[in-house]
Parts: sequence; structure tokens; C-alpha cells
Amino acid sequence: MNTFKCTSCQKLSFSSSEKSDKPCIHCGGSVEFVKDGIQVNTQSLNEFAADIHQNAVDHGWWEKERSFPEIIALIHSELSEALEEFRSGKPLFYYNIDECDGLPCSPILEGKHICENVNCTRGRKPEGVAVELADCIIRILDYCGKEGIDIETAIRIKHEYNKSRPYRHGGKKC
Repeated sequence: MNTFKCTSCQKLSFSSSEKSDKPCIHCGGSVEFVKDGIQVNTQSLNEFAADIHQNAVDHGWWEKERSFPEIIALIHSELSEALEEFRSGKPLFYYNIDECDGLPCSPILEGKHICENVNCTRGRKPEGVAVELADCIIRILDYCGKEGIDIETAIRIKHEYNKSRPYRHGGKKC
């Protein structure tokens, strides 16, 4: 059974499908798919890229045109941040919170508690390797949205090609 949350009254309803065109059974409003309390994206990757780009525009990140080398440097910076999180031994996903209210949290690190509960509402900004990797993907999808790149097709074509390649092709070590 799947859970849907009404965007108007915030009440939950249930369905056997991951998509629901039916209105909320409580108020008639529109519903969105949720899993473990978090909205699940049912958009295509290209639609998601367009939304991510629009969000970046709305938040002022495209007031000035950026060069392709700058975009690549920004994507690389997110990968470097992921590496630093890994090298620091921090969890894959966590929130830095100012104080612990008794829920399971790690000891204080750098003056903050580390909460690994992904549904945590006490934290402000998500942190960790997984989040930095997400930032990298977000930057890539932002660029794809801006340029109208059909990233879904590009990924499918490249994946199919990779499946046809020989084992460890090219004689490279990694």
C-alpha cells in the first residue's frame, strides 16, 4: 500500500498505485506520493532537470551567464566536498544540530550534534557524502535543464553502449 499526502489539507490517503490522479479523499485537493514522510519525485529525469534549473534561476544563480568550464569546476567542487566528508569519517547523511532533544544522535563533533535520522526536522542543512553527491547531480541537471539536454536519452544510450564493451576495456587500472 502506498501513501499519498494532500498538498492542501496535509492529510494522508492510501492507494495501491505509485501514481494517483485521484483527488484527496478528505478535501478534494491534489495529492503527492510520500515514502517515510518524504515526498517522492515521480517526474522524469528531464522534467526534474527543468525544475532544478528553474529553482536555480529563481534563486539568482543564473543572473550572469556561466561558461562551460565554470560549470564543470562547480560540479568538481561538489565531488571534492564529498571526498572531504568521507575523509573526515562523517556519516553518509546527517544534520548538524545545535542541541539534541533525546533522539538518537552521535556525540558532539565540532560543537554540533550529528543526527543521522533522514526524517529529522531539527536540522537545518543536510550534510554528508550522499548530500554532496546529490549537489553534484543537481548541478549537472541544472546545466541540462538550462541547455535543454535530453539527459535521459543520453544516459540510456551511453549505458547500452557500456553494456556492449569488453571486460575492463582499454586496459586501464581503474
